[in-house]
Amino acid sequence: MRLVLFLLLIICLPVKSQTFMDSIRMGEISSQTYYQRFNQSEPIDKSFKTFEKQNKWGVKDQQGRVIIKPKYDLLAFVRSGIIYAKLQGKKGLIDLNEKIVIPFGKYNEIYSFQNGRAIVKKNKLSGVIDQNAKEIVPCIYKSADYFRFNLCNVTNIHNKQGIIDISGAVVVPIIYDKLIDMWDVGMLKAKKNGKWGCIDYHNEELIEFNYDFITRPSNEMIAVKQKNKFGLYNIYGIQVFPCVYDTIYSFSNGKAAVIKEGKWGYILLNGTEKIFDIKAKKHIK
Repeated sequence: MRLVLFLLLIICLPVKSQTFMDSIRMGEISSQTYYQRFNQSEPIDKSFKTFEKQNKWGVKDQQGRVIIKPKYDLLAFVRSGIIYAKLQGKKGLIDLNEKIVIPFGKYNEIYSFQNGRAIVKKNKLSGVIDQNAKEIVPCIYKSADYFRFNLCNVTNIHNKQGIIDISGAVVVPIIYDKLIDMWDVGMLKAKKNGKWGCIDYHNEELIEFNYDFITRPSNEMIAVKQKNKFGLYNIYGIQVFPCVYDTIYSFSNGKAAVIKEGKWGYILLNGTEKIFDIKAKKHIK
């Protein structure tokens, strides 16, 4: 009976869904697919283009017919059929029929759409609108980046950073002093209470917050610095080499030269170390 209850408990436990970023970190998605997704932007219909006449802007179709007369201070397509417009110093969005999508002056800035979302600014604070110009995140953030993979880095008025998704929900708590995306390996460098570590996009700690400095991955290795000594983690959060090295050079053909206690040696990607009782790099082959 106890075994049955135990199995039922396991089955009922919530399962963390795997995201696109998890698949990148686990090596299940190629770098080519990553860059295609990374560089995606909102498609814009090239059947229409803006034009300028006597310092005013309008829109023409491919045949050169005027669709919108040149009366605006500035026009720019932000997505198909939707145009950023500036009129009498105020900014808004209109469609090709000049129907107002976002009233002029509602926002101080309106940026291009990506994945059906656009960043807007009001009174120097950032928010998010959807493709129907509905405000899904109020203008409460000091800054907000563009959406990539349906995720957006934000900074609050207390200069703390985190990540929201396209619904506006917080997916990485806004508690970090610094948050740096490492999309290509599906993880983030983060700084908290003056120390650096690494987390994934579920806010799970991969590298503890115990380091003065952390590099971007190279050869699937991440260098960390602690008390002026360097060590290495792999991208799965496993420490391969402790922080005992004065210097770690870049890997070449699976080998990296190191200096430890003033002596030269080398390390291998598999965790092997060889230190020589010499002080000259020329002996490292």
